[in-house]
Amino acid sequence: MKTYNRFVPIVRLAVLAACTTLLVGSVAIASPTTNEAKSPTFYEDVLPILQQNCQNCHREGGANYGGMVAPMALLTYDQVRPWSRSIARHAQARTMPPWHASPDQAGLFSNERGLSNEQISTLVEWASGGAREGDARRA
Repeated sequence: MKTYNRFVPIVRLAVLAACTTLLVGSVAIASPTTNEAKSPTFYEDVLPILQQNCQNCHREGGANYGGMVAPMALLTYDQVRPWSRSIARHAQARTMPPWHASPDQAGLFSNERGLSNEQISTLVEWASGGAREGDARRA
């Protein structure tokens, strides 16, 4: 006659739970979260904005427009990362890049300086998302 061990179902359940935990944990580690995969990175999203709108002044010996000299370089991730929140604040306030013409005259000047709403959103999302570096090969 076969005897029934009351602990067998408990052991099976424990093994199943452990395997499930390992499987779910390994998938979570192997793949980035949805937010992380979509959040902007420096090399892929932020650097092109800086190159187009900021680095003319924010570099060693940068341009001097009307007596304004940029106080720091914004060429590399290591230079930009400490300033990420400040960059986002100034972009949202539209104080950078500097353009002192009336907003009512937007689009009338050939040398107009400013960021699009999409560029501002990218900078703000990047800063608030932890200012991720990303892959330098994607620059």
